[in-house]
Amino acid sequence: MKKSHKFHSISEMINQGINKAEKGNFDEAEKIFLNIINLDENCLIAYFNLFSINETYFDEKKFNKIKNISNNTNLGDYEKSLANYLISLFERKNKNFKNEIYYLDKAYSYSYKSKLNINEQSDNFFRKTIPNLFNKKKYIVNKEIQKKFKIFNPIFIVGLPRTGSTLIEAILSSNKLRIPSCGESSIINSTIVKMTRKNFDLSNSRLHIDYDSFSNTIYDKYKKLDLLIDKKNFFFIDKSLENFFYIDLILDLFPNAKFINSKEIYFIQVFQFIKNF
Repeated sequence: MKKSHKFHSISEMINQGINKAEKGNFDEAEKIFLNIINLDENCLIAYFNLFSINETYFDEKKFNKIKNISNNTNLGDYEKSLANYLISLFERKNKNFKNEIYYLDKAYSYSYKSKLNINEQSDNFFRKTIPNLFNKKKYIVNKEIQKKFKIFNPIFIVGLPRTGSTLIEAILSSNKLRIPSCGESSIINSTIVKMTRKNFDLSNSRLHIDYDSFSNTIYDKYKKLDLLIDKKNFFFIDKSLENFFYIDLILDLFPNAKFINSKEIYFIQVFQFIKNF
């Protein structure tokens, strides 16, 4: 006889529900989230995850319940962001688009505040540090390492969000070559950020990069994702849009790298790009 799993806390139940949903077991995930709501009718994260599984559960009465929960002064910023996001979906459903935008704005504002320190550091990096370093990266290219990387033909999709980058990635991945992708892995950026903390020279606003260390780190990270196979003309995709800032450095590492700017490219060009493989 199978023993039923006993949860020790609602947070454990939430994790289990998310895990079930990620594996495609939506019926089981829905039961878990409904059980959480029965135990705690004010658990916004359960409502949030349940909505992504079964929108039909949410009628006007349920959304009014969420509105009431949102008025609780003891809610944290993250919970407030979830509440306002869910309310915005109700407004969209009723075609109250001005209200939808209003609640979406509140949701994103609370979401930003919920991780204020991390978000401010990220803003500072992209608004101040990166513009300072854009043309001031200092390193010496190791020709032997560069030769080693010449076998690879990475395709970097760059640009702004919501400009068709995911569709471009899907088109390339479905090509007869079945080009593998690491999605928005931020491998280049995360490595640069780590180096920036250690090697940023404030006196002359230059980033001193240890090319050998940088290349080894990048190689290891892509290798762990099974993206670097030592065979001629091997392609892979990296859709980390911020790689726009590192095109010069990427080309000094991957001489055969190609870039697609999703902001300006026409999809007919993507098909032409595929034909040229």
